[in-house]
Amino acid sequence: MQPRHRVSRAAIELIKRFEGYRQAAAQLPDGRWTIGHGHTLTAREGASVSADDAEALLLYDLIGVAHALNEAIFTPLTQNQFDALAFRDRQWRHVLRPWHAVD
Repeated sequence: MQPRHRVSRAAIELIKRFEGYRQAAAQLPDGRWTIGHGHTLTAREGASVSADDAEALLLYDLIGVAHALNEAIFTPLTQNQFDALAFRDRQWRHVLRPWHAVD
């Protein structure tokens, strides 16, 4: 059985640098709201978040990303390969979900 990967601290820091930090919620072009380091699930107009809470939201978001990758990828991966996929999935807003819908 293949070991289950987790997103590394290096990948988390990279995501934080690329996403930036938004203390106050901002509306995206598609109408959704984002806050912190790209968190959209519970973001809403008028919300604000501390830097520590923004990182906690990012870690929460990455749980689902890591789970989806671990379930979808059957080839052994290095930590760097796994982190790269997690980063890409984060940037593309969970592109793995459509893969699971294909019959």
